[in-house]
Amino acid sequence: MKTGVKGRVLTVDLINRKLELILDNNLKITVPYKEVIPVQDNPEKSYEVVVNNTTNTLFKVNLIGKRVDDAINELEKYIDYAILKNADKIEIIHGLGTGKLKKGITDFLKSSDYIAEYYSPVEQSGGLGITIAILK
Repeated sequence: MKTGVKGRVLTVDLINRKLELILDNNLKITVPYKEVIPVQDNPEKSYEVVVNNTTNTLFKVNLIGKRVDDAINELEKYIDYAILKNADKIEIIHGLGTGKLKKGITDFLKSSDYIAEYYSPVEQSGGLGITIAILK
């Protein structure tokens, strides 16, 4: 069986049957229950799981409060990691603020060879404070 990355469960979404995980590199991802298996070697750490299949996994990065240059550098690393793990999209949390961070991120995504498209979700899912980037 092919296994992927190891992470710790942060939150459990019982309605949508998904888990939010934090990986060793502090990357947060959201995966369906069926894509994880519990870590077998340490029953006391039942919150640790291994992602069995990261395809269609939503990677999240929170860039609120960062300077534009620092946020872009962090976002580049997340995009690289997400591509290596076969993710199809990234949720970029930038907030509203003055709009400088959102504009910097949008300009970066527009020029990136790895982004097919990007958009803000509906208001109930974060609206203008979030950008969803679809990877090529």
